This record gives sequence, structure tokens and C-alpha cells, in this order.
Amino acid sequence: MKTVKKSLLRLALVLAVLAALCCTAFAIENFHVNSKQELVDVLSEQLEDRVTNFSVTYDGDYLDLVDRYLNPDLSLLLRQLDATEPNPDSSGPDYNTLNLKSAAAGVLDHVLYFSFEYFTSQKQEAELDAKCEAIYKSLQLDGLSDYAKVREIYEYIGTNFVYDDSLSIFSPYYGLKTGTMVCQGYSLLLTKLLWLAGVPNRILIGDGGGEPHSWNIVKLNGSWYDLDVTWDAAQRIGQAMTWNFFLRGSANFPAHTAADAYQAYSFASQYPVSSSDYDAPRITLSIKGSAVQSLILRLNTPVQLVSSVSGCTFVSTDPSIVSVDQNGNLTARRTGDCSIIARTADRSVVPGMLTIRTVDLTSASSWASSAVNAYYLRGLLPAEFCTGFQKAVTRAEMARYLYQLCAYELDLSKLEVSYVYRDIGDSDYADAILACTALGLFSGTGENTFSPDAPVTREQAAKLLVRTMELLTGQKLDASANPGYTDAAKISGWASSCVSAATAAGLMRGDSRGRFSPASGITREQLTVVLERICRTLDAQQKAAA
Repeated sequence: MKTVKKSLLRLALVLAVLAALCCTAFAIENFHVNSKQELVDVLSEQLEDRVTNFSVTYDGDYLDLVDRYLNPDLSLLLRQLDATEPNPDSSGPDYNTLNLKSAAAGVLDHVLYFSFEYFTSQKQEAELDAKCEAIYKSLQLDGLSDYAKVREIYEYIGTNFVYDDSLSIFSPYYGLKTGTMVCQGYSLLLTKLLWLAGVPNRILIGDGGGEPHSWNIVKLNGSWYDLDVTWDAAQRIGQAMTWNFFLRGSANFPAHTAADAYQAYSFASQYPVSSSDYDAPRITLSIKGSAVQSLILRLNTPVQLVSSVSGCTFVSTDPSIVSVDQNGNLTARRTGDCSIIARTADRSVVPGMLTIRTVDLTSASSWASSAVNAYYLRGLLPAEFCTGFQKAVTRAEMARYLYQLCAYELDLSKLEVSYVYRDIGDSDYADAILACTALGLFSGTGENTFSPDAPVTREQAAKLLVRTMELLTGQKLDASANPGYTDAAKISGWASSCVSAATAAGLMRGDSRGRFSPASGITREQLTVVLERICRTLDAQQKAAA
């Protein structure tokens, strides 16, 4: 996801609910309230004033406040504080609750005790406000539409800060000093700058990609839209950012689930997020008439990029990997990853971006080169396997290859998988492994084990490839013929019929000496050649049926 960013995101807010806090621990002010909303109002005032310790005598329905440990549920109270504030601004509860470094609460004799620690002092917040005003002035936004202001602020944050993988910088005060922060810092800085621009916005807290996360919503032309600058931010300062989560409607904002307080009618009715995206002008990039967002580009292969908007300026984030001229002609100079950005002088238009991985398919052996290139052109050769063609394939990699092909040829949207292996949790190809197991291609190597890093031998590959061929063609392969390999005695009994079937179908062959070499590992280029043969068989089958 980034590609959505797979270094998963965290909130800084640590809510440590204590068993009890004794009133003698603090010299503190006490407040007397009769309802939960009055309590929320007190919390709001104390957060605004950066009060660290206070108590509240509460005469309302106590059960509304407690968690299963009979302590005040701070998480619930603070989310309600955010969601019920009718007139937020740059220093409202959205900002103040996320400025908490830690928060603790307890109860003694129906008196609630609170202890707060903040990321910044009021003095530091004043410094931050001054820096934000300077940033806003430097962007020269006066006279622009609200949309253009949002776009410019979003791009400023997305290209001037990177995600803090150490998960230690939560406040934009420190983010501005270091150039890095977590999602909380991104959301807080965005809300401050948007309020300076006079654009209504809120911060939402919930789940993002399976982890605690925060993002923003903004109001444009009477409707509210989601935006997540954390997930769109550049990987390195000054480089290209994505725009995948910019002004999106609820129907096009995946992997984000707001906390219950924001889904409640009281909040959702005030801030109804549009189901459709904001109609922002965007640059679309295409190659040979097909829109593209990513590309695997071969060395020494000319490609022309076409923009949907005339007069675009093309820029490469790393010209040493891929250079681009102003006609959109791409030249891959060495292997690596980079991006091409297309933008216009019109600041209202969202730039277009193409992410590119360059590969050197010429490193494949001469006998495999034609098939490797053909399989690449089908779009079926996984990018990570467009190199190291002489490397032996592991079981996990084999699953990746086979899943790519099966997902292209079959509708796997309703495929039901179950997590049956205990040793694939760290594998990048866990999903492919489970899918191939559900398809009946793979089985485990022991009790609840898959052995993802074990190499695939040629006789094991024969069994897997025959199963794949039969699955895709719907026909049983003939295993009756004797392939006549000089080392047939070395082929395991369980693999003999599969080797015969793979040979008879023209999928696998022996070497110049007539050996099958059943215990040898199958290499990436050998596997790619076989998969291209399967595709050609499928092509012929489809042509015959037409």
C-alpha cells in the first residue's frame, strides 16, 4: 500500500489507563460535572491550556465512562471530544488530543483523576504557528481557489517530509526540524496549514492498513473528501509523491476505517464524506493508447510516454536510471527504480506520475532469451524476477510465478484460502502460496509447514507444472510415454509420471546428453521458458475454440 507504504503506520497517542490515581499525588484543580458532555467540555479546556493534572467530580452515569477495568476509558472520551466539537479550528480538539504524548486516568471515590503529558509546550506551539505562517506565505496561495490551496499545501507536505520509520517523531514541531514524522505529524501539519488557508477540515483517527492511523477530511464546494498525505508522501525529500489518496470519495479510499465516534450519526451527519472523488483535473499518462501508472522497462527498448494534457513538462527523479525528453521519450540507462513526473504550469492540475523499474533481460542465456522476452511482453514475468535468470527458484518464488499466471488466466476473486502453514508469515509471497495451495498446485512439506525458502528441483517442478497445465487447460496430460532419459533411474517414483507427462506435452526437456537431472534446481530462465510454452498451448487452444 504505500503502494501503499508497507512500513506500517502508528499513532503517537499512548493511552495508559491506570488502576487508580490518588488525589494526594497532585496539587490539582477539581471540576464538578453532571454529564458526559460536560466532562468532555472540561477535557477540551484543559487540553487547550496544556494542563497536566486535574480531577473531576462526576455525577453523571458512571457506567458510560468506564472500561472493563472500571477506569475512565480515555480513548473513548478523547474520540468523543474530537467528534462532538462543533466548530473546530487549528487549535481545537483535533489538534490537541493528538498533541498528547501520554494520558492516564483513574478513579477514587467517584472522583476522576487525569494526568496528561504533551508533545509541545505552549511556547513551542507558538514557534510552530510562526513557522506554519512562514510556510503558508512562501506558497503564495492568496487569490487561489480553495482546491488549488489544498493541492499546493498537500504537495508541499508530501515532498518536504518523509515517514519516520523509527516511530519517534509525532509532532510537526519536531517534524519541521528533522524532515521526518509519522502519520500523526503529517495530519497535524496539514490541518494547521489548511486552517491558515481558511479551508475547513478535520482529522480522523482509526485503522489504516491494519494499524492505528490518522488522516484528514476537507470541505470543497460544499462536500467533504478524504485525503491521506502520509500514504502519498515521497520516499525521499524532494522526490516524487503519489496522489492516490488525494481528495478521494468514500468509495475510493481503501484500507481506511474511521473509529466508531466518527461513524456515529452525530459526526457523520455534520461531515458527510462524498462517495465519489473530487473532480480534480489530473494528468493521465499512457503508452500506445493504454493508461499506465507503473512500468517494467527493458534496457535498450524505446518507449514514448503520452500525456493527457498538452504542454506538459516531463522530469525523471533519477535520470541515471531513466531519462526522458520533453516529447516523453524514455531511455532506460541502467537497472533500478525511479519515477517520471508530468506537470503543467497550471497549479490546479494534479501531476501525473509513472513509476518505473528497469530490467536487463539480456542477462538471460541466449537459448532462453526469446521466451523470456515473450513472457515479459505478456506482462506475466514478475518484476523481481526480471534479473538473476540463472538463480535457482525457491518454493515461495515458484508460487509467485504460478499465481501470476493463474490470476491472469482464471477468475480467482472467489477463491477461498486458509492459513495452513506456520512458516510463511515472513514471506513476501504468503498470499501466492496460500492461493496456489487452494488451487491444488502445492501441498506442504510437513505438519503445517511449507518450507518457502527450499529450492524446487526439476522433478518437483514437473509435478507443479503438470498440475498447472491441467488446471488451465482443463485436460488431463498423457503420462504413458517413456521419455527415455539416460538418468531415468534417478527420477523419484512419485515424480516419474509427472516427468513423462511434462515431456510428452513439450513443457520440459532433457539436456544435450539426454539427462533430465531430476535433483537439480530449476532456474528462473528455465521456469520462464516452460511457462511461455504453457501460454502458447493456451493460445492455440483458444484459437482452435474460436
